[in-house]
Amino acid sequence: MQRSMLAEKVAHLHRELHQMGMESLQSLKSTLIAIDDEDMERSKQVIERDATINQYELSINDAIVEVLVTQQPVATDLRTLTAMMKVTADYERLGDLSVEIAKSNLHRAPFHFSDYEKGILLEMGEYCIAMAEEAMEAFHDLDLERVVRIEQSDVVVDDLYGRAIREFILNGHDERAVIQLAYIARSLERIGDHCTNIAEQVMYVKKRCTL
Repeated sequence: MQRSMLAEKVAHLHRELHQMGMESLQSLKSTLIAIDDEDMERSKQVIERDATINQYELSINDAIVEVLVTQQPVATDLRTLTAMMKVTADYERLGDLSVEIAKSNLHRAPFHFSDYEKGILLEMGEYCIAMAEEAMEAFHDLDLERVVRIEQSDVVVDDLYGRAIREFILNGHDERAVIQLAYIARSLERIGDHCTNIAEQVMYVKKRCTL
């Protein structure tokens, strides 16, 4: 009976964590749309939405601690719950970084990003969205094949970040805009890093399970 209750609680936490990931992913998608459309209101909505993601983190972590104390899990369940706490932190950072991008969109006004500059950022953003989606599904399903794709995409994002900084410095038309472009590119590069962190937690849980 106790084992069945523990399994049910872990499954519930997986669902809650997946929902938190969806919120973070939506913030990322929305903040990139705001960059493309120069939509200040959407950027403000991304900033306001962050409170929901933060609440998810607090709620999930509290629930994990309760399970650890009351159910005293061992082996795979303990590793899974430990990994969940780390993944909640990564999802929270995804939300924070989306907020940073939104703030940069607000701060660059009244200057505009050129279509070329936005194109570079949006290319990075497409990879980051794909990585975030892969990371969510990889952890939810403990799918090692997705982990490989995340690691490969992170190399691409790192390369794009280097290219973005060079292009913005060499070809930027306005100093204030260049600073915000660099902030956005850096935030996207860090989003890729957090997706890789989530992938590492899949490896931690899955490979330990097979020992």
